[in-house]
Amino acid sequence: MTLRIDHEPCGDGLRITSIASADKIVEVPSEISGTPVVSLGPRLLFGSPGVQGRTLKIPSSVTDIDSDALDGAAGLTRIEYGNGVAMFSSFGLASPGDCTAVFGDGFSFEFKGGAPMGFPAYDKAMLGFGSGLTMEAAVQRLSNPVCLSDEDRDGYGRFVSERIVPRAERAVASGDVKAVKELLSTGMIGDDDLRRLL
Repeated sequence: MTLRIDHEPCGDGLRITSIASADKIVEVPSEISGTPVVSLGPRLLFGSPGVQGRTLKIPSSVTDIDSDALDGAAGLTRIEYGNGVAMFSSFGLASPGDCTAVFGDGFSFEFKGGAPMGFPAYDKAMLGFGSGLTMEAAVQRLSNPVCLSDEDRDGYGRFVSERIVPRAERAVASGDVKAVKELLSTGMIGDDDLRRLL
C-alpha cells in the first residue's frame, strides 16, 4: 500500500519528488488529479522500507528522470518503463543492485549493480579496466545487441573469443543445451569449432 506520494509542478505536468511505500510493486501514477506525471526526482524511494525483489513501474508519461532517482532504492530488482530503451538510456541512472529493466518497445536487459542503466554508458563501463566483466554478461550483450556500437561489439567480441571455446566445451560435456544455444547465438563459434565439440 502506497503511503505517500509527494509532487511539485514541472512544466506542463508534475514531478514526483518522493514515494513512500512498503509495496513489493511500486507504481508511479501516470497522472494525479488529472495532471500528467512527467518527471521523477532524486532519491525517489529513499526512506521507503526495503522490500527485497521490488519492482518499480514507470508509465510512458514520464519523459524525465533525475540521474539520482534510484539512490536509496533498497531491494529494487526490476523496472518496467513504458517508453523505449533509448529514452531510458538518456536519464543516466545507475542501479544500487542487479536490476532487470523491461521497456515498452519490447526490449529487456539485466543491468549489473552499480553500472549505468543505459547504452552506450553500460557498455563503456563493462568494457573498462577492472569492471569485473563476466563471460555471461558479455554473451548476454552480444546476444541482445540493441544500441550496441560497432566499437563495443568488437570489445565484447575480443573478450568472448578468448574464453568461448573452453566454455562451450564445458557446456557440451555437461549437456547444458541452454548454455550451448546462448554461446552459439553470439556467432563466435564457427562450424569447425562446433563439429569438434560435438
